[in-house]
Amino acid sequence: MNSPTQSSLYPVLKDIRAYLKQLLALLNEEHSALENSNIEKLAEFATTKQLLVENLEDLETERKNILSQAGLDLTKTGVADFLSRDNTTSKNETNALWDDIAELSRTCEEQNNLNGIIIEGQRRRTEIALQILQGKSTESELYSKHGKSVNAKNKSTSVRA
Repeated sequence: MNSPTQSSLYPVLKDIRAYLKQLLALLNEEHSALENSNIEKLAEFATTKQLLVENLEDLETERKNILSQAGLDLTKTGVADFLSRDNTTSKNETNALWDDIAELSRTCEEQNNLNGIIIEGQRRRTEIALQILQGKSTESELYSKHGKSVNAKNKSTSVRA
């Protein structure tokens, strides 16, 4: 039996995959711009990235509505259950599409994290250079358990004899 919700999920998944491919291409371009310090391109990418993410959020809401209408969990398990109910001839294609989405999502997340690390490193170098130019102390930084820098003079050390 092929319900209306089953036939409506496939186009949503196709759109999600298309937007994720665009986002990954943009993240790769952003990485190149970061390596080349191309500030103008980075500003453009930020705007485009925001639009892509908003579109993906809208599609994710639509996907969740479809699963909800089918009475399924809104997580990955719900999608797997939904796909297992699919009795159409395109079942394998839909499963492959979902696998593509999962892989693209992981790759986008990895690339975004890598870009974030580069941005944080550049921010720290810029901050140190600015402190040197302003004649301020460039004391060593300590790092919190979360990997964020913490100024050494904000940390107090107590020693008792």
